[in-house]
Amino acid sequence: MNRRISKECECAVLSIEYSLSPEAKYPIAIQECIDLYLNIISQDSILPFKPSKIILSGDSAGGCFAMALAIAIAEIGSQQSKLNEIPINFPHAIFTIYPGGSGCAGHLLPSRSLIDPLIFPSFFLVMSNAYSGPYDEETKKFTKLGKELAWYHDFDKIRSSCKMVNSRLDDPFIHPIGYKNYHLLNKIPLYIIASEFDPLLDDSIALAKQYKGPVKFEVFPELIHNFMMLEDLSSQLTQARIVRQKIRQAFN
Repeated sequence: MNRRISKECECAVLSIEYSLSPEAKYPIAIQECIDLYLNIISQDSILPFKPSKIILSGDSAGGCFAMALAIAIAEIGSQQSKLNEIPINFPHAIFTIYPGGSGCAGHLLPSRSLIDPLIFPSFFLVMSNAYSGPYDEETKKFTKLGKELAWYHDFDKIRSSCKMVNSRLDDPFIHPIGYKNYHLLNKIPLYIIASEFDPLLDDSIALAKQYKGPVKFEVFPELIHNFMMLEDLSSQLTQARIVRQKIRQAFN
């Protein structure tokens, strides 16, 4: 997919091989994304060239990461402005494809009841806990997932697990939908591609409503989550090529 984007959009694609959970828990992966962005805009960049336009992009969880990175850039820029420092380079645009706007499984949105062959309802709670672990109210830290969280055996455990998961709603790097300072990005256009039968459809809608800058939002009919990865399996998935055309438009 990255090769196709690079070729058809005539751009360089830098794919971040960030550390994965459950071995690398939050915020390690987000920090790696921030570190790399700060590097490529610095004088000591790992790139052999200076990018003239940067589009933050990602699909699914990567879309959530792209938003988290944009939020980090906004907050860094805000602090630099207060200290009269040289401002950070903001991205040219943010382009998300069926993004997860909330890492909070208990944040129940209607579309999450959709049955998808790639994402099913129990997925959210299990993966969310694997990513950041239950939240410990005493230490104010995310802890490792314990065996006691066999939530699917007991409704009380489902409720308690959802409560722990939802304690992350105040963290915009896990829950970009809840970020309060999107006005800091009001000059950066946000592109959102969603799919009709995707459990994350309402995440995309909520994110589009919350964002304070220009938003271009489009829902592709009759498609499931992750359709960009399935392009070679069906002639019906020509929309993947349309998405790449829209990425190219975003550069222009």
